Parts: sequence; C-alpha cells; structure tokens
Amino acid sequence: MRDFDFRRYAPLLLIAFLVITPLAIWAATSGGSGGGGKTFYVERSVGLGGEPELLVTVDDPDVTVTNGKDTVEVECSDAAGKPIVKGTQPWPFPPEDGYAPHAHVAASPDEVEQARSCRVLGTNKKLEADVQ
Repeated sequence: MRDFDFRRYAPLLLIAFLVITPLAIWAATSGGSGGGGKTFYVERSVGLGGEPELLVTVDDPDVTVTNGKDTVEVECSDAAGKPIVKGTQPWPFPPEDGYAPHAHVAASPDEVEQARSCRVLGTNKKLEADVQ
C-alpha cells in the first residue's frame, strides 16, 4: 500500500477546505427569515402595494394587554433613542395563514431606514427589540 501523497492531494484538500468551511459557517450562523425562534421581533419590510413598513411580530400566546383595551401602542426609535414612528394597532395582532401574529406598521421610507428599535406598550410583558 502506498503512503499518502500530500503533494498530489493538497490542491483538492485546499479547494474542499475553501468551499466547505464558509458553507459550514454560513449554515451555523444564518438565522433564516423571521425571528429565528424569538417571540418578539421587528423587521423592515415592503407592503403589498410596494410601500415600506415595519413588520412587528409577537409570537407569544401569554402576552396580554394590561389596559383592558383591544389596542396597543407601537413606538419605534432612531439610533439616538428619539421616537420617530408611533401608532396604535389592534390587539391581538391579526393572524395570517402561515405567519405568526404580526402588525404592519406604516412609515415613510426614511423612518423605516432610520428605525433602530421598536417596542409595544400596554402589554403584560416587556416587548422591545432591535429592528432587523
């Protein structure tokens, strides 16, 4: 039996390393779409009419309103912490087939781009997340 000829297989091993390693890192760190198992997350999105929006998702059945109303307040802030988007949304967020309960928060293109974090006010749990 011949010994392993490193010179012969080195280019093949190098190519395999250069292809497999980035793929493994990507697979291990990619979160896919959505919140990746989070119960509250906010994403930049585009509405059905092509307008920009913030998609606020609450995937936790234990979250309830504390004010006895059927609405909550959504507030999104810029990098300096200044509120730039405020709105009232029905509670609970309406479900759509195949998606966790969420709200489409309309905002201007600049506001959507500048939004860094959002929170939902008026619930029994603290709901605050960075915009993805």
